[in-house]
Amino acid sequence: MHARITGFGGCPVDQASCLAPLEMMTGVKKENMAGIYRERAAKAMEQAVNIAIIVLAVVLAGMFIRNYLPAKSNVRQTISIGNRLDVQPVNWGSSSKNIVLVLSTTCKYCKASAGFYQRLARECEDRHIRTIALFPQTVEQSRAYLESEGVRVTEIWQAEPGKLKVQGTPTVLLVDNNCVVQHVWTGKLPANQEKDLLATLGSQPLALARVGHVRFMATGGPYTAGDE
Repeated sequence: MHARITGFGGCPVDQASCLAPLEMMTGVKKENMAGIYRERAAKAMEQAVNIAIIVLAVVLAGMFIRNYLPAKSNVRQTISIGNRLDVQPVNWGSSSKNIVLVLSTTCKYCKASAGFYQRLARECEDRHIRTIALFPQTVEQSRAYLESEGVRVTEIWQAEPGKLKVQGTPTVLLVDNNCVVQHVWTGKLPANQEKDLLATLGSQPLALARVGHVRFMATGGPYTAGDE
């Protein structure tokens, strides 16, 4: 049974009839709130998608610039024929031909090429061509490494390959008495390139026969092969 109350002007009012509009208003309010939440969620999702698109675009642009438009400062120069090999305190003028081995004690391809370097060093010695080994490691470490590999060279010096514009080891250079590079061989050479390298040695005039085979010890001081 519903209670009856007296409304304005004394007219009786049914309580259920009074509550119905309130329930309807509450339902409308809830629907409006749900709509607002849905709208906010949609906007948040839209913003997230836009941000993701922007981030992706920036990443793709960076990849394109790095791969196809490298900055000038990132372009690495590599030594080539005609360049000067400035290594101090090498006296380039004392030999018309110089074979320079740019190596590293930690380079597996240098170790794999040791057999050829043994032959190359012997050929140079027979032709009185100076052989110079350049390592990033100390002279002591480099000398011990070459001795363990059985490679005899005229001089050993410490030098960073990057400063020489040599981008990898092993690299073999033929340098004249003006420290100008005449030939470049990089990496472990196949048989045909080994043959080509040996062919470039040619022969030296007899007037250039050596007067004592000069090498350099760990201290950097020169001594002759006969002093060993």
